[in-house]
Formats: sequence, C-alpha cells, structure tokens
Amino acid sequence: MTILIVAKRRTENTLRENLEEGGFSTIGAQDGPNGLKQFVEQSPDLVILDPSVEKGKEFIEQIRAISSVPLLTVLQQPTVFEVVKELETDGVDCCLRRPINSDELLARVRRLLHRSERAA
Repeated sequence: MTILIVAKRRTENTLRENLEEGGFSTIGAQDGPNGLKQFVEQSPDLVILDPSVEKGKEFIEQIRAISSVPLLTVLQQPTVFEVVKELETDGVDCCLRRPINSDELLARVRRLLHRSERAA
C-alpha cells in the first residue's frame, strides 16, 4: 500500500518514518500542486494532508474531483470546533491531531484502508 503525504518537510518526515515502520510505502510533496502531480502519477491508496500547506484546501477539491481515495488531515493542536469543521469539509475522511502518536496514526490509516478495500 502506498500513501501520499502532502505536508511541510518536518511533518512529512515524521509521518514517513512512522508509516514506513508500519510497513507502508510513502511518497511526499510539500504543497498542493506537487501533491496533485504525485497523486496523478503514483495513484496512492491513501492521502495524508496538512491543510496548512500552500494550496492545501484546493488540493482537497482537486483530488475529490477525480478520486474517492481515503483522505486523512493532520491538524496542529486543534480545538473541538476546528476538528468538527475539518470533518465537515467535503472530502475529508478523518483527522489526526499533532503531536502525532504513531499507534493512533497507524490504526487510523489501517482502518481507512480496510474500509476503502471493502467499498471497492
């Protein structure tokens, strides 16, 4: 399974390390336009997005126009209101709070992938 990480370098590295230790392949981009390019070229099984990256919100819209791939967003210590708002955004399947807990990350990723496999 391949996961596309669209996040700033530090967050991308943390996610990549945890996901690869969990047995997943990863590809990365630091902004929405490069994320979309990687998405089209690599066809990942899941996308993890830090919506604060350049053109992050547009990236969600562009991905949803062409795919129903699971999409998990990573938020920096959000309030409950911010989590609810993000989950109500069209196209977001799940949110994860920073600092990132590797066990929670892997559990959420596995659950999203399992659900998408059953739907296919």
